[in-house]
This record gives sequence, structure tokens and C-alpha cells, in this order.
Amino acid sequence: MKKPIDELFFLNKLSRFCAYQERSEKEVRNKLNLLQCPENWQLTVVESLKQSDFLNEDRFIKAFVEGKQNMKSWGKQKIFHKLLEKGISKSTAENALSHLETVKYRNTLEKLLEKKWKLLNTKDMAMSKLIRFALGKGYSFEDIQSVINKLEYNKKPSR
Repeated sequence: MKKPIDELFFLNKLSRFCAYQERSEKEVRNKLNLLQCPENWQLTVVESLKQSDFLNEDRFIKAFVEGKQNMKSWGKQKIFHKLLEKGISKSTAENALSHLETVKYRNTLEKLLEKKWKLLNTKDMAMSKLIRFALGKGYSFEDIQSVINKLEYNKKPSR
């Protein structure tokens, strides 16, 4: 005999979903839609998740930003656009990124560029490849240029 589906079913399902890792409200709503939760129950489920602190936007933003910077070495621009995709408002995303430690952010970019520089085995276009790589990681051209000037990548890779 199949158990009847009600709001409690969706609340339990989404509680586990949110307990596994921090989620944005948009991700929770997408999951509810995927589970075919009726729209009139979705608001109740989301509010219950917020009240029980399974869903917390500030905590999600902090975890997301720190994780992407520390684990994936992403730059501010890429993190900003991914936060927008997650349903975070532009002003909230900008505010979160303004709290990133400048020294740590710069050190991450330096380490990233040094590692990539060592891997470049072609002498032609090495600098443009390095810049393109860092731009793809979401760093601004100005930040990349200042780190390159500081580290003085004037010579080609030695391979």
C-alpha cells in the first residue's frame, strides 16, 4: 500500500535535501517542482524549512562564496554570476563579494597563475593563455594584470 503524499512528505524530503548541503531558495523550489509538489503547498514547505533553519540564505551565500573561492579558485566575477543563477539578488551577491579578503583573494590568484605558468609547455602565446585561463576562472583583467606584473612573467616557460 502506497503512503499518501502530503505537505509533510515534501517537508521531510526537502529537509534531507537541505541537510546534505546548503541550498538556495531557488534550488529548493526547483526540487519541489521536480517532485511535482502542488504550488499551494510549496510556500508552506519553504516557510517551514526557513523556520526550522534548514534553509538560510545568508548561510548559503557564505558557504557558496567560500567554497568556490577556496576549493575551485574562482574569481569574483564567476562567483557573482553563479550566485545570480542560484536566485540571489544582485545587491546581495555584490555585498557578499565585497566581504572577500583582498589578501587571500590575491594569493589565490597568484598561486593559480604560478601553477598554470608551470604547466604551459609552448613558448608561443604563453601569456595570452595564462590571461585567458584566469579570465575563465572569473578574475578581472585588472587583477590578472597586476599579479602578472608583480610576479614578472616576462620570460617564457622553460620547456
